[in-house]
Amino acid sequence: MSDFKFSDSYEEQTPELIEEKRSSHFKKGIIITLIICLVVGLGTYLISAAIFGAKVRDEEEQGEEIPITNESVKILYENITYGVAGIRNDKFLKEQSVTLDSFSNYEKFYYALQYSQPRDIYSTNKKDAKGYEIYRLPTSKLDSYMKEFFGPNVTYTFENSLTYTFIYSIDGKNVGRMTYNQANNGYDIVFDRFQENAKNNNLVKDYYTKLYKAYILEDNTLKIEEKAIFTSLTQKDNFYSLAIYKDNAHTNLIEQKASMSQDEIKNLNISVDNYITKAATISYYFKVSGNSYYFDHSTIS
Repeated sequence: MSDFKFSDSYEEQTPELIEEKRSSHFKKGIIITLIICLVVGLGTYLISAAIFGAKVRDEEEQGEEIPITNESVKILYENITYGVAGIRNDKFLKEQSVTLDSFSNYEKFYYALQYSQPRDIYSTNKKDAKGYEIYRLPTSKLDSYMKEFFGPNVTYTFENSLTYTFIYSIDGKNVGRMTYNQANNGYDIVFDRFQENAKNNNLVKDYYTKLYKAYILEDNTLKIEEKAIFTSLTQKDNFYSLAIYKDNAHTNLIEQKASMSQDEIKNLNISVDNYITKAATISYYFKVSGNSYYFDHSTIS
């Protein structure tokens, strides 16, 4: 027979011992509860901080939204989307990031000369070999155009010669042949022909854009957002296939429309508004110099 006794496995349950064990269990319960509360509380704080803190940071970075009808917003957007002969230059649509260093010397002339006015150009009272009047644009005016678009830190070199289509006409012509005249600190310009605005006869445009939003950031930087979509149209027999992309390189497909007739393509009424959440966002940043804004950089997301 075994010598096992009930009393060998369980100590005597006196009232004092029972109370001591109850107190010990109670203390352990309090400690465990406190630990759980601390863990839950810390977790809640970290999650809230991550969510609301990120939201606050985003709002701080985004700045204060202003109407896109604001006069400064409209003017700056027109300047940045400027194009010769009615065709927008697609530099900002193609390049993921654009800074002052991204512009070639000719591109600086391209964007700066949009600020020229007929009153800035005067006749030299001379004519070229073909009998065209020779006009002159002072380099001081050109310098002011450069700084108006690119800011006070812009650097450039004088192009010896270039042809430029102005937004106005002189003697009924808007295409000017510009030659640098160092001796007279200016560009001699001969207006010798007129160029009509280009017409787009394609069924769809290569891209569609929309001025979307504008913000004033904490450091007074003006941020303008533009939405853009890009298209690719292919034809097989009498049917077309239209692809809409988020990027100019056509790598991020948004939507594909196949087996469409020419009439169906014409009646599509393609609009950025239909893809506003999936479209690319081009952000333009303008810094303050004196009483005006100048282009600082742009990004695509």
